[in-house]
Amino acid sequence: MFQALRSDESRHQLWITIATLVSIATAMAVTFWIILEIQQEQAAIDEMLRIGAPNIAGRLQLISEKLRWQLPFTVLVLVVLIGAATTRVAITQAYAVSQQSLRDTKTLAWHTFASIDQGLITTNIEGVVTSANPEAHDLLGQESEFVGKPLQEVCVEGNPLAEITQRVLSSGEAEHDQDFALPRRGYLLRLRAHCNLLRNEGNQVSGVVLHVRNVTERYLIEQQLRRMERYIGLGSVVASLHHEINNPLSALALHLQLLEERLSVQDDAEVKDTMRVLKTEIGRITGVLNGFREYASVLTLNREATDLGRIVRKTIDLIRPQAERQRVRITTNIAADQECLRADPALLEQVLLNLVLNALEAMRNGGELQIDVKYEAAEVILSVKDSGAGIPPDLQSRIFDPFFTTKEHGSGMGLAFCDKNVREHGGQINCETSDAGTLFQVTLPRSVDA
Repeated sequence: MFQALRSDESRHQLWITIATLVSIATAMAVTFWIILEIQQEQAAIDEMLRIGAPNIAGRLQLISEKLRWQLPFTVLVLVVLIGAATTRVAITQAYAVSQQSLRDTKTLAWHTFASIDQGLITTNIEGVVTSANPEAHDLLGQESEFVGKPLQEVCVEGNPLAEITQRVLSSGEAEHDQDFALPRRGYLLRLRAHCNLLRNEGNQVSGVVLHVRNVTERYLIEQQLRRMERYIGLGSVVASLHHEINNPLSALALHLQLLEERLSVQDDAEVKDTMRVLKTEIGRITGVLNGFREYASVLTLNREATDLGRIVRKTIDLIRPQAERQRVRITTNIAADQECLRADPALLEQVLLNLVLNALEAMRNGGELQIDVKYEAAEVILSVKDSGAGIPPDLQSRIFDPFFTTKEHGSGMGLAFCDKNVREHGGQINCETSDAGTLFQVTLPRSVDA
């Protein structure tokens, strides 16, 4: 953009300079012609005075004196023209220097504007975009230039920037920390916007400036911190609860068994059903309590050389019949790598199985299950992606909570155990979801020390 402006200004200056030089040259030529004419007239009058004409001698003498004064005036005009030409050239050079300085300033401002690691967008008071840096194009998913377009046309569904701009222009008050999410390649990009008024030299409102930052990573870190806060302190609480509840349950189960033996002589179907329900419920409470204790306890990892690709293939063979019944197509992309991961294969198999079963639960009417294994220099990334309807926004922050489930018969501990097992390995598990599906990404360090 700046190169085009520079080219136009250079051509404009060249034409001005050429026109000035042509005008000065023409004026000088006319001046020299006038001087020659004056000299010729002066010579003719001098010749007439020399020959002698008494009746017009006085008049010729007066004309000759006037012509002698016109010659210095003509020379003076020529000097003025030369001075004007010199001044014009100096002004042109100074103007060219100032224009170059202005172009350099604009270029510096643009590079500074483009290098900022957050999106910057400016609009006029009509809401038309007047500038946008490359980061703004990337964050908003705009591949083509949108400067000169109304911001309302740029903002797709779910993008509130146009509404924020209108509110700031209407109220005259800046707005900060406006969070929103945009779907991007199958996951949600978390953005945070700030909007301030722009004022001109006369302190009149000329538009707004929008600052847009990518806070997806921060959002994921905050989610992990919240999960860790729930986990801290559970150990001692669960140990006490397990002791206080498990002992009465054991006594209740023992007495229930004795009562069942005494009543076994009676062939009463209702009594048998009641006893069976009681035993089932006691078993369920014991199972929940043990699961809670396992979740809050510190695991001892049996680390060994683990082939994550082999675990993926084993898990796929296990769930393939269910996937075929649900018309779910399974695709894999497992990178070949000679180095093994030092991990507990049983726990990783449990993590992968839980994630795959959740994916199948989200695709009861068919879909595609994608499992990828990618090896980086210091970590291994396991990805499980489904093509289901995604997780509702109001539930996304709770999916790793213990005992939270949306399933009719679920325990709510599957993802909680996944999160714990991955963290015990020094890794992390993240979830990205939208109406196009859900992606769970498990990142594990290769080194045990990590």
